[in-house]
Amino acid sequence: MSRVSVFVDGENISASFALRIFHAAQELGEVDLLRAYGDAGRLTGWEDTAGFRLIHSGTGKNAADLLLTVDAMERALSGACDAVVIASSDGDFRHLAERLRERGVMVLGMGQEKAGLRFKASCSRFVSLSQKPTLPAAAAAQPADLPDDPTPSDPNQPLTLRGWPKAITQLIRDYGYSGGLTTGELGMLMGERHGAHIRDHPDKMWKEYLEKRHGMFLLEQSARGLVVSIRSDAQARIAAE
Repeated sequence: MSRVSVFVDGENISASFALRIFHAAQELGEVDLLRAYGDAGRLTGWEDTAGFRLIHSGTGKNAADLLLTVDAMERALSGACDAVVIASSDGDFRHLAERLRERGVMVLGMGQEKAGLRFKASCSRFVSLSQKPTLPAAAAAQPADLPDDPTPSDPNQPLTLRGWPKAITQLIRDYGYSGGLTTGELGMLMGERHGAHIRDHPDKMWKEYLEKRHGMFLLEQSARGLVVSIRSDAQARIAAE
């Protein structure tokens, strides 16, 4: 199986994309390195992202880009990986992508459309990361005491608080690995896919929200963190619908 190393320009890519980056890397092979680079004093999110190691690059101009490039080349030249993921919208990383490919390393680029054609063309493949959607006003204004909607929500309509359980169930089915999603991963996906954030719910914490829905979700502490999965009896009930 191919060995995959992931290098994220943390000053350019939001931690909300961490799970999408991880799953894209998993499709290439066994992920053995997950790093995000940037000024630790200024970055938010990456230090608390499960699985990723935040590498403090200092405060100098382009310090994160330079350190990421050095580490990626060192990894490739040592033969420690077969594929590299470069997550950034900085087109200057095209030079790194070109050198890696010349060494026979498969390069997956990930970033926003502004990354530019040259960077995209320098990668073996490029995956565009869509902009993180904002929370729809209808969802923010939804009364907190309404019961969970038992019917599937229309994907063309804003996700209301009543539609959260259905959305969470689908995310666990689509993205869960090793038994489920951590609450951190769940929060990233709910924000990225639905513009829904736990801070906008009266419970304020995923643990509290999910515990109140114990009939559908199971919470278990693991080495990965607090993992949420669908209860077996709930899965059977949903399958029968």
